[in-house]
Amino acid sequence: MTESLKDFAILLFIFVVLFACGGKEPEVLPGKVEGTVSIGIEVPFEEPLKEYGFMMLAAARMKVKEVNEARGIAGIHVELMEWEDVCEGPGIVQKARGLANEPGLLVLIGHLCANSLTRSRPIYESKGLPVITPAITHMLATSDDSDCMFSMIYNDVMYVERMASYLKVSGASDAALREDGTQEGVALIYEESRWGYFSKEVFLKEARRVELKVSEIRLYDPNRPDSMESILDALRRSGSKRIFLATSAYSTALVALTSKQIRWNPIITGSDSLLWSEMTRLAGNAAEGIILCFPFFIENRSEELKKFQNRFQKITKRRPSWIAAITYDAVGLGI
Repeated sequence: MTESLKDFAILLFIFVVLFACGGKEPEVLPGKVEGTVSIGIEVPFEEPLKEYGFMMLAAARMKVKEVNEARGIAGIHVELMEWEDVCEGPGIVQKARGLANEPGLLVLIGHLCANSLTRSRPIYESKGLPVITPAITHMLATSDDSDCMFSMIYNDVMYVERMASYLKVSGASDAALREDGTQEGVALIYEESRWGYFSKEVFLKEARRVELKVSEIRLYDPNRPDSMESILDALRRSGSKRIFLATSAYSTALVALTSKQIRWNPIITGSDSLLWSEMTRLAGNAAEGIILCFPFFIENRSEELKKFQNRFQKITKRRPSWIAAITYDAVGLGI
């Protein structure tokens, strides 16, 4: 394909996306600086999600720099506009209104927090602002009933379903068989929260479909952390060897720590929602061995990935995380 045809294809893609979301032609959407187009990114700047924000922002800046060094979009310079993703508080809606009315904003990359995206989404949609979320899996934030909302990874339903399927397949191994040759069941611990009930129902539905035996179901109240020991002790005495957690990252850390305290070593599994830095920070070495669904395999040795890793490390002096890689691709799609 010639350079002129590539440029035409890029502009045509932008035109189609904008009109699908009720936007305008890119020619009348200049960036804040004359001769530019603008894309936005919204990431956390503060703890406990600061590390994720750093990775996302560094990857976005790197991608925009590469695009501009390669003539931009059909010769037009790309401007990256940066905002903080505030996960909680009354300012979420007000910020979304200001962002959605930002002159010249072509597309938004973000958020990281499901709560802020869920509350901001109706405003973005009303203004026809396309949003690409690199890492949010929550169904309320990423459901596919919108022409303007795009997700880079699977949603929560898919992650939970895949873990149920994994437990079914892994349960056929010798290590998961009882002495009489029957398959070892899986214990389910779910948290007393909207997420906990949702994940429990998805897991049980998929378990029935794949004929995975769920041997125990236990409810955990996060307001009573002292109850975790009795829950795990009961599962240990029942002979359970594998657990699926429909819990928060904090509760998962508690499961890992408490299991170690009572000298029990079950196979602990869960969805990607447990994969937050707070879980590993709180659990420490007790987190070793937890099996989680993961949206990106950083050890993949493709040449393209090697180049990305090398460039990222050269710029930041840090090894890129999965969220950096997905954000890099999200910005590329947005541009």
